Amino acid sequence: MYESLLDSAFRTLPETIRNLHRSPGTYRFGGSCNVRRGNSLLAQLLARVASLPPAGTIDMTFTVESNENHEIWIRRFGAHRMRSVLHARDNRLYESLGLASSYSS
Repeated sequence: MYESLLDSAFRTLPETIRNLHRSPGTYRFGGSCNVRRGNSLLAQLLARVASLPPAGTIDMTFTVESNENHEIWIRRFGAHRMRSVLHARDNRLYESLGLASSYSS
């Protein structure tokens, strides 16, 4: 999916990233991250709609379940779970995250 969308730019990615997005299967990664969020009411509302994690330094795991049609990304920030589905359509990458959906060209 990514190779066809990115075309020649795909070859400029690190080999480990290319292999991840080329090979169907389930992959798990772990580490920690620092989550920052906006303080405005609108930022808080949008973060909730998109199922974004709370602010802070948090241990996380990242799981990618992929096949030739789509990838499911599951991120766990402590007890908070954030799931998105990525797929290609009309030469664009679409992501659904909670109630939010977006695409890039």
